[in-house]
Amino acid sequence: MTRLSSWTCLAVLAIGGLLVADPEDPASLRWRQEKMELALEGHVPSMLALGDRYLLEGEKDLARKWFRDVADLQVAEGVWKLIGIEERRPLAERAKTMEKLYRELIVLQESRGYFRLGRLYCWPQSPLRDLTRGRLYLEDAANLGVVEAKLLLGKLFLGSWKHPQNFIRAIDWLTQAARAKSSEANRHLGMMYRYGMGAKQNFEKAWTYYSEAARLKDKDSMFIIAEALYEGKDIEKDLPRAHLYYVEAAEQGHMKAKDRLKERSFTP
Repeated sequence: MTRLSSWTCLAVLAIGGLLVADPEDPASLRWRQEKMELALEGHVPSMLALGDRYLLEGEKDLARKWFRDVADLQVAEGVWKLIGIEERRPLAERAKTMEKLYRELIVLQESRGYFRLGRLYCWPQSPLRDLTRGRLYLEDAANLGVVEAKLLLGKLFLGSWKHPQNFIRAIDWLTQAARAKSSEANRHLGMMYRYGMGAKQNFEKAWTYYSEAARLKDKDSMFIIAEALYEGKDIEKDLPRAHLYYVEAAEQGHMKAKDRLKERSFTP
């Protein structure tokens, strides 16, 4: 039998007593007993299934213990499950725990662990805020191919989260994210080339990036293109095309696009 925490073994015995005292549906009881037997033998899918069941039933402590046993077997999914539980708590209460869990992911060679830890250090409301450390972890994640890390680095160098601006570095990271099909990165690049931020103003490039973002279903880019086409600002005026982009943005849930469709006439 695989060695599990003494707490878990005691919990299993206690749960068995509860099941006798408060019987559940026979099929559900049979399922639970089968999973218990397999879990005590170290069968990871059964351990995860029990953790999921207890979490669904509101038994967070029992769920947490099963997921911890999985994590202790060096299985990353157990750590991700624990993270899922902790994310429901206020940041001030969970920050230290999250830091430890993200470090566990890094030990398990999960590239997104670097991203999560970097984001935790950069987040303005984080009690662990440290922009220098955060950026280094994000760069590790980006170099491992995590697109969200490339995007966030680009946004940080644009000045997000009170990070010092560096438009040249912003363009570099955003370009990498855009090549990986990040719609938001394409939108930010469109803005930078439209207004000459860190690069020479280039409307052709700007609308190429905005168009790619729109193709990737970025509703804000759809709205920006629609506004420009309607007003003839930095692009040739085209009311029929403006209408199409407003419709697409509205279908994606853009509230201002919905308002524009009610307010404006698209007849030349």
